[in-house]
Amino acid sequence: MYSATEDKWHPFPATLDTGTLDNWICESSLATLALGERIQTSEAIFIDFGGKTVKSTEMVEIPWCAAQGNRKLRTSKFRIANKCAPFDVVLGSHLLLNEEGILKFDKTVWVLAKKNATEEEKEYMKREREKAVEESKRLAQRKVNQTSNTASGQRSVGQAPGRK
Repeated sequence: MYSATEDKWHPFPATLDTGTLDNWICESSLATLALGERIQTSEAIFIDFGGKTVKSTEMVEIPWCAAQGNRKLRTSKFRIANKCAPFDVVLGSHLLLNEEGILKFDKTVWVLAKKNATEEEKEYMKREREKAVEESKRLAQRKVNQTSNTASGQRSVGQAPGRK
């Protein structure tokens, strides 16, 4: 992010969050930028995932660009969060989904629709399921045997003499 006051770029980790509409910047990160004018807005109150309240009554316009990839210079509005916010910068869905070049959506389908299994595949899955059930039964029986052996005073393999 760019500080015109200092004529200097400051790197901040940005969280991409399509679950929030607006962009946000933490008060302490904003102080680092030494920006002047803030824009008064109506109070916005949000709840974060930790259940904490995040309030904002001000916004600021900040020039910024990504550190890697598309280095296009952008100027965006950011709501100002209190100093204790658990982030430096959050880029919200209005920006992420509407500004070209931030998120690239590949039209290739990566998650495919489920196909019906062939008879051969069904048989294979049935055999594997049966093997898993048998293995589970063997392990459960082994645990029962170990418990009953220990309870009857028999030592387990590797147990020191004189101990039960």
